[in-house]
Order: sequence, then structure tokens, then C-alpha cells
Amino acid sequence: MVIGQLTEVFIKLFTRQMLKALVFLEQMSIVHRDFKSANLLIRVEEEAGTEGTISIKLADFGLAVAVSGTRSGRSVCGSRFWMSPEMLRNEGYGCKVRGLIQER
Repeated sequence: MVIGQLTEVFIKLFTRQMLKALVFLEQMSIVHRDFKSANLLIRVEEEAGTEGTISIKLADFGLAVAVSGTRSGRSVCGSRFWMSPEMLRNEGYGCKVRGLIQER
């Protein structure tokens, strides 16, 4: 991997793994509530002459909560500049990853 410039292949792999983590949390009815770049652990294994492989792990579940059914979270927490619009407006929030992915 070249330092300083991200390839389209790298970005696709990164995005796919990040979304898989969020979909898994949604399936488990868990809201992370502090999703930000500092909580993504990235491991790149370089292989000569290739793009290499990338592994992404979502970390820091200290603010995570389980939600059930249609019940929404209401607490305002997390990192201010990374909060969802719902949280900033003090509205209910929950697991909505699939809806976002399917709409795109």
C-alpha cells in the first residue's frame, strides 16, 4: 500500500469491512454510540507486488447499549463532532444501518 494515497481497492475493502461491523451490531441490537475513526483499528498486511490485505476492527464499546424492538436510545453521548444528527437534536436513535445501505 502506498502511504499518502488510498487506492479505490483499499477504500472498497475498508468500507465493506466497516459496514459489516455495523450490520453485525445492528443484528445484535447494539448501538455503539461512539463510532469514529479513532475507534477503528486498521491492520494492513503488505504483500510484494499486491495491494495486500486489510483487517478492520471496531473498538471501544464503553458507550455501547443494547436496544430492543422499536425502543430508541435517548442519551446524548459520544464524541461531539462524530454524533449522529438524531443525537444532536436529542431525538431517538437506534439500529438503522441496513436502511442506510439499502437506500444507496
